[in-house]
Amino acid sequence: MNAPTAHRTAWAVLAWAVLLFLASVVPIPSIPIPSSEISIDKDMHGLFYLPLGLLACMAARERGARRPTALLFGAAVSGVYGLGLEFVQAFLPWRSFEWMDAAFDLLGGGAGAGAAMLAGRLKTG
Repeated sequence: MNAPTAHRTAWAVLAWAVLLFLASVVPIPSIPIPSSEISIDKDMHGLFYLPLGLLACMAARERGARRPTALLFGAAVSGVYGLGLEFVQAFLPWRSFEWMDAAFDLLGGGAGAGAAMLAGRLKTG
């Protein structure tokens, strides 16, 4: 991969991380959620962290990381970043720390990294 493309992917990782940070710290109105819809919150965590894992995995591959390393990197970036943001939320009066949110951040990032690996494999044959 050429250097400009690798730099664009790294910038995309950073941009997505900034968007996740902003979405995680901005006060949101308190809306009562029926217990049957609680899983929607976890689904959203997974979906929002999927692009972070995908982009981080792609960035690692573009910098020469082997497939298993890139896959673990994408999942780890998502998991560590998600856990870090949960700790930030613990200090915000309008947010709260939830282990399950961090777990779904990791799962979403891992799925994104897996998708990047699958797409790369299909592309290269």
